[in-house]
Amino acid sequence: MRMAPLVLLVGCAYVSTRELAHPDDARLRAPGHRDGFLVATTERWHERVDPNTNIRLGNASGEWTDRMRAGDLFVDDAGVWADGTAPLGQVAAEIHIAAASDDVTRLLAETRPAGGALDREAGVVTLTAPRGELDGWLASFIDRADIPADPTAPPPELGTWRVTTASRGELPPLGGVELVDAIRQGVPTRRGWRWDQVRSIEVTNLSGVKTLGNTAAFVAALPILLPLSELTKDLSWGSGPPPEKRPPWTPELPDQPVADAQRMFSTGARVRAIMRPTLVLDAAGSLRGDELSTGAIARLRFADFYELGGGARLVETRSDAGWARSTTAVFQLGAHVPLDAGFRFAIPLLAEASTGGAVRDDIRFPWGLRYTARSQRWFATVLPATPQYLRLHDTPAGRWSFTTGTELGVTF
Repeated sequence: MRMAPLVLLVGCAYVSTRELAHPDDARLRAPGHRDGFLVATTERWHERVDPNTNIRLGNASGEWTDRMRAGDLFVDDAGVWADGTAPLGQVAAEIHIAAASDDVTRLLAETRPAGGALDREAGVVTLTAPRGELDGWLASFIDRADIPADPTAPPPELGTWRVTTASRGELPPLGGVELVDAIRQGVPTRRGWRWDQVRSIEVTNLSGVKTLGNTAAFVAALPILLPLSELTKDLSWGSGPPPEKRPPWTPELPDQPVADAQRMFSTGARVRAIMRPTLVLDAAGSLRGDELSTGAIARLRFADFYELGGGARLVETRSDAGWARSTTAVFQLGAHVPLDAGFRFAIPLLAEASTGGAVRDDIRFPWGLRYTARSQRWFATVLPATPQYLRLHDTPAGRWSFTTGTELGVTF
């Protein structure tokens, strides 16, 4: 039960969603950011845009895209793009088929739509059609082609297809089963939204303040909520019809090359947003005056929130037999809860267990205030009153006390 607040905190992270005051911010169109940056919102608060931020775009008609992770987006002066797949007929601007048999040419001619053109010269068949008609043309061709149902059967002889796209230039040559899959299931491509159509941008981030506040309120209300849940467990609450959901603003295939568009955030920024290694040196002392410790702890910070770590400490403990020096192995689990959009201030909340030498059990619940330098590389933490349970091998029982300490750390 003692760890309930920490478990709730780690498992229930809350988010904040705000609309940007300046959707035309030039930094959103610039690729290769090495770290997150602050943006103004329509409220008094600033928000952060980093690889973990969820972004939603809105147009003049009030339509919104689905939420997208900023670390997955590509940007250039024309628009914002995301990798995906699309049927070959949708992305193709022109198709050249070499070594096409007479049967393949005949079937293509029979399925040709009214707006399509089929030309054969020097043994190469060229297909052109408006985007919508070309997609249907290829689908009809594949449906009527003699494609073996057995995936282990020899691939169909459909010739070698060279496809030119508007967005990514010429694709690698296609043929056989690979060609059939490209027509039916799609090929890698980029879709997106043009900046000149974007009127609003909404960002969603984890909110450290909301997480702390809601968790504290929930824990405080547990004595009331638990009995109340027993009284109301058999009641059914009518929620009414779900609110009307408008269809999302779907991405479009670009008419210009976007293969050179680069990710909004650099590789290093995207990796650190997933997993950020840290190393800290700490020092602490018990307010009872019976324990002093210094140590080195390596941690992995996941999504700039969850922390998992381990290391070693040199611990001086006092018992009836006098002072003893021990080396203990340390394990930590918890959260790094940011308090501001700039990630300068945070509250670390951890649960820690260690043992070794004269120390049988050393259980701590460190909390404090952490300050991170503007470079996001160096940080320092003040731990004013860490609850600690300490039991030595030569004592019949443990004791509770508080420790006070500091830590200096670096991120990689």
